[in-house]
Amino acid sequence: MKMLCPYCKQEIDETNEICPFCTTNLVKSDYKKFLLPLGIGISMLWTVFNFLILIVLRHFLKFLTLRDKDGILVFSLVEFITFCIQPVIFAFIPYIMGIINKYKIKACIIGMITCVIFAIIFVSYFIYLEHLAGV
Repeated sequence: MKMLCPYCKQEIDETNEICPFCTTNLVKSDYKKFLLPLGIGISMLWTVFNFLILIVLRHFLKFLTLRDKDGILVFSLVEFITFCIQPVIFAFIPYIMGIINKYKIKACIIGMITCVIFAIIFVSYFIYLEHLAGV
């Protein structure tokens, strides 16, 4: 059976994977199925990273009281959010792409909400650690 190449509009055999005229690959890769696992993987790495940072800070509270030569905290809440929380944006990218492509929308939204909840927990715990350190 024959079909038209979507790129060069030449008539080709329907079983062709590559157009013999324009050499375009006609097999579409379905990247959508990788979006959710990618988002989950990035989210998990981000979560583990934050847990490790908070565990280290819990055992070494003195890091939270260190100040530079101007008397400004070296690792304040702003630095924690910038260094540890802000990277969650990278986890949102596959979820947002999944929503845009209408692929497992509920799972993508749940992944994003989970990241936001963890971010709130991490910031809250960091504030608690600052309180323990006497900042």
